[in-house]
Amino acid sequence: MRAIVERATTICDADEVVVAVAPHHALVLTAPHVPGTRTLADLLDIDVSDDASCAASSVAGSGVERPVPPLPVLDRSLTTYREHEELVIGDVVVDWWVTDDGERRFRLDKFMDIARTVMARRGREPGAAECARLSALHGAGAG
Repeated sequence: MRAIVERATTICDADEVVVAVAPHHALVLTAPHVPGTRTLADLLDIDVSDDASCAASSVAGSGVERPVPPLPVLDRSLTTYREHEELVIGDVVVDWWVTDDGERRFRLDKFMDIARTVMARRGREPGAAECARLSALHGAGAG
């Protein structure tokens, strides 16, 4: 079957292939993989990606938990995230990761980039007051 290996498409034994059910898994998987859903994996009768197959099991519980700033443009279902100076999954430095249990992890600088991007999509840029509030919330979370 056709699958992705080291960011190139090749023919692989179907028994070696996993379905990358999350986009961030495809960044770090060393096993041959195809993007898709659990339904596709069931149809093809092959395994799905998870934290263990991505060498991300050790990320659980690491990093510093921070509150998500209460900005009106951010996803309200996200109340906390975990900040990492450097987030490494396997041997790959990544900007963000969502663990199998749904916990979201971000490098702080990337979290700020995401906040700016979300605001820009709504035609806004963070003002000085919003940036100061984000910094204050970040500092409060460190204590």
